[in-house]
Amino acid sequence: MTPCQQCPVCFGGLEVRVVEPCHVCGGWPNIPPSKPDRHFTIRNDGGLLTLCNLCWLEEALADQGDLKQRLKIKDEHDLVVISDQPSSNKDKFCPACHRRLALLSIMAHRLSEQELEHWRK
Repeated sequence: MTPCQQCPVCFGGLEVRVVEPCHVCGGWPNIPPSKPDRHFTIRNDGGLLTLCNLCWLEEALADQGDLKQRLKIKDEHDLVVISDQPSSNKDKFCPACHRRLALLSIMAHRLSEQELEHWRK
């Protein structure tokens, strides 16, 4: 498989899906979008991240998910609000990691090989 055809975290195969803009829940089937979308850059490296309102509240503000660990950010202050970003309605999705390629690519960029090993199943 070429890098575009495999997950950058687990190296499994990817499938193309119709997605919502949110990088966390946007590729999950049968999940209604929670508007509005919030667009950010990650403070240290400028990585682009889009979160729906629900994922912003649960993952960034309430620490109910694992987004901060996945992206190695301390808190919501590591996310800088930016203007709306155009997004595609299709993305590749890793069925093993249950994540969109948009989020997995940020993880692969920000985490060391040892840190990525933690997320491999």
